[in-house]
Amino acid sequence: MPKAKPGSLKEKIDRTKKKLAEGKGKMDRTRARALKKRLKRAQRTRRSILAAEARMKAKAAKAKKGGEEKKEEAAPAAS
Repeated sequence: MPKAKPGSLKEKIDRTKKKLAEGKGKMDRTRARALKKRLKRAQRTRRSILAAEARMKAKAAKAKKGGEEKKEEAAPAAS
């Protein structure tokens, strides 16, 4: 199963919200409950993916910064 992207999940969330808003009065309770559950799951998944991406970016920036510091320390010793 391919990993979902935050953008595609955002579209799915928007579509589900629209379905709930439009058909709330004429929709039976079980269908509305299922849509609400799907909406909450998609929102939670999107937040998790965004948080994981933020952690990865921070880790990469930290590793890059650490690499630059090591280069700076090695350069004066070589001179």
